[in-house]
Amino acid sequence: FPFEMSDLAPGEYSVRVTIDDRQLPPKQCPFIVRKYLRGETKIDYLRRCAVINGKSTLVFLPGVMTYVDLTDDFWKLFAANEMKTVMIWPGRPHVHLLGTYLKSAEKYGIKLFFHIMPNKDLVDRSNLLGWLVVDEPTGEKQIQKTINAVNDARKIDPHHIIYCNHMPPQMAANYAGLPGDIISIDYYPLVA
Repeated sequence: FPFEMSDLAPGEYSVRVTIDDRQLPPKQCPFIVRKYLRGETKIDYLRRCAVINGKSTLVFLPGVMTYVDLTDDFWKLFAANEMKTVMIWPGRPHVHLLGTYLKSAEKYGIKLFFHIMPNKDLVDRSNLLGWLVVDEPTGEKQIQKTINAVNDARKIDPHHIIYCNHMPPQMAANYAGLPGDIISIDYYPLVA
């Protein structure tokens, strides 16, 4: 593309693509450029990075399982080690604390990804990165469940990243084209 998407004013645009003097058929629907919403997080597929509040960002997500409450000391430790993004796997007894985690993390400039389906009460939080909605489903029957989970997640929160993690790698071809902003595959067994 001869332009940066950020150079376009909000509005509707259509795209025509010519390769080797052959024009490809125009897309059925135009794409829409609009201003970023407060706290919105998306994927820049051309740069292969996240776009957070309109800025391209590479995200590193150390994961934390909440078997215990995450105290202020936890957030201080992450901030001291320059961890600006964290993935939280909330244990069932701690799901009610997600809002508290967001508030505590925000104090230290940390953005959070949650390993659960979206919670409509949290979607407007400025330091929310997104949701891991599918993790290691196995078998071909799981493909439709994955599609349903992503569609359901987008209905609740269309403005943040939806992440799906799959296994086994032998089924990687089955995962191609599945919805979700980030698709990853766990590879087992791990080799030392």
